[in-house]
Amino acid sequence: MSRRPTKYIKKIMELRRKLWPEIQPAQLWHRKRSDGFVTIPRTMPLILGIIDDLTKGAPAASTYLELWCRAYDEMYVSLSKSRELAFHSGFTGQRAERTWAEKIRKLDELGFISVRPGQAGPLSHALILNPYHVIRKLYEAGNTGIARDKYNALVERAIEIGADDLDDGENAAEHIWVFGYGSLMYDGWETEYGCTERKTADLPGYRRAFNKKSVKNWGTKEAPGLTLNLEAAKDASCRGVAFCFAGGEAAKSMLDALDDREACEAVELPVTLEGGRSVPAFVYIYTGKNLLDERVTLKDKAAMVIKATGRSGTNRDYVRQTFEDLKGVGIDDPAVTELWNAVKQAG
Repeated sequence: MSRRPTKYIKKIMELRRKLWPEIQPAQLWHRKRSDGFVTIPRTMPLILGIIDDLTKGAPAASTYLELWCRAYDEMYVSLSKSRELAFHSGFTGQRAERTWAEKIRKLDELGFISVRPGQAGPLSHALILNPYHVIRKLYEAGNTGIARDKYNALVERAIEIGADDLDDGENAAEHIWVFGYGSLMYDGWETEYGCTERKTADLPGYRRAFNKKSVKNWGTKEAPGLTLNLEAAKDASCRGVAFCFAGGEAAKSMLDALDDREACEAVELPVTLEGGRSVPAFVYIYTGKNLLDERVTLKDKAAMVIKATGRSGTNRDYVRQTFEDLKGVGIDDPAVTELWNAVKQAG
């Protein structure tokens, strides 16, 4: 589990005192002070939602959560008290146990639990399997019950909390992915670092934008050029290429080199590979001091491009080459096409 910085904890405690001055610590539940608790993944709400989607018509999330709340680190649960388990799962009446049993069988069928017979009958013992592994296996097998947006949300949240369970099992720590949306897609940089796999990929929630000022390669401080970047945009998706590499020290050295090249540090975001598989990938999104004001018009951007020249050449050549290179890999990006057309019209 990732540790929270002490300064952050102090900040939250101070905020809590100011917003809820009337609430005393004794009124709050605390895992170190109160007994009778269980450890669950921070993604459990998403996991439960996916389980309900997979068991439409007979949602089994409450049954699954009740099992989890009875398990210890061994992840074993006795099913002998079926009436009690059914009631705690939210089922009452004459059909309560039968309904509960149906949910258990469905969870077993999907692979979230593994059931074994015993003295209590066919449903006597249950072992809870890692839900991340189960969901990933079902998703990659093309199970239509798992919506892509929910799976991607699970991947994104897992990355945020430092959970790597959705990676490739035994090989999870042995490789990394890098997502390219500009020159990284086609200039062959990956061969130097032993790329093991290259796939077309989509980055949801982002789009290309010429909003990164270049003051060396394609411009100067006095007349900055514009280079390609990404910006967040709801309902957008950026198509690019994802590159896979072996992990370890070699990967760290590669990322350091890319940090220098891109003038920023990468962030990990979920990308969807061709075929539908979602993986965490390092993505370079510049947010530094040379970010262009979003209020700059297309006409003014074109004027900047025409005026700028750096040590690598004219900014006009950079924009043209970006347009042609993306076309060469089958991508007609609106932001790139729009700026190139404006540059041509402006002379």
